[in-house]
Amino acid sequence: MQPDDLSSEEGATLVIVALLMAVLLGFTGLVIDYGNYLNEKHKLLNAAEAAALAGGQQLSDAVSTTASTTTQATATATEYANYNYKNINNINVSFANNNTIIYVTTTTNVNTYFMGLFGFNSIPLQVTAGAEIKTANAFTYAIFSGSQLVDLSITGGGWIVKGSIHTNNNLYLTGGGFTVTNNTEAVNHVTITGGGYNIGTIMNNATVIEMPDYSSQVAAAATAAGQVYNGNMTITTGSYCLNNPIYIKGNANITGGNFTGNGAIMADGDIAITGGGVNITGTNQVCFYSQNGNITFTGGGGTFYGVLYAPNGTITITGGGCNFDGSIVGNQVCLTGGAINVDNTDFPVTSLPTTVSLVE
Repeated sequence: MQPDDLSSEEGATLVIVALLMAVLLGFTGLVIDYGNYLNEKHKLLNAAEAAALAGGQQLSDAVSTTASTTTQATATATEYANYNYKNINNINVSFANNNTIIYVTTTTNVNTYFMGLFGFNSIPLQVTAGAEIKTANAFTYAIFSGSQLVDLSITGGGWIVKGSIHTNNNLYLTGGGFTVTNNTEAVNHVTITGGGYNIGTIMNNATVIEMPDYSSQVAAAATAAGQVYNGNMTITTGSYCLNNPIYIKGNANITGGNFTGNGAIMADGDIAITGGGVNITGTNQVCFYSQNGNITFTGGGGTFYGVLYAPNGTITITGGGCNFDGSIVGNQVCLTGGAINVDNTDFPVTSLPTTVSLVE
């Protein structure tokens, strides 16, 4: 081989090596830029999720879907997004499902290192995160009995339940003229005696649903508001705003009073309610919450806007001609009397703490 041939081969080899190095550097640059893009996407998504949770908490705290509430949720979400990611170009906040879901969409541009050599100085990036306000499953029912040992028995005629009924044991409907618009569920079996029933869906062998416990949250909020009372308490008259809950360390006897706001009256012991003198308007909702005792509701006529909640005791309702707009949730539930209406569909529970979780 002649020297000129060697020189030619060496020159060609150098050209090939140079080209391969350029390709290798190009791929390395792409990997670095793509890795940086993924890292920024992760950080931007974290910021959007934090914003959605913070905005959702504003909705949850207010337990409302008014325009002013969504305005505050939007402001809070925007603040959290900007705090957790410094180079956001645009933030869009929207709401869904009757303002119980908040979506936060954020956009930015991710700077490149090597792709800029080819004219790509940045890559656009957009992520969306959502958070939903959720109420414990038990409170999505008009009537809920949590005991797995004691049956739920409803006797009398002319009941109308807008929503669903659930028991963690057997369910017995005795009498005539029952209407249940949605599901009638029993972990074991539903037994119906009588005629004139109009029931959406009868579900045997339903799933056990856990009884929620809000005692610590309610007690903490009442303590912070200075509304904790030691000993038994009787309420006969007066006005009570329940935007902050009331905590009674004893029994509660309620025969009257004007209640406003969406909140709870929680007693360590029993709660006795005589419905005729209790005034709760349709724009408000009260949860009468017996932490460890029983609830008895006596009296007919009128409309009760709220929730009866005894997670460790028995709720007993006697009398007829009463409308319950809300939910009846107890470890055991005993309902007797006729022409009693329970409406959870039009009056979902808003008087107890809710949880905010990311939308998957």
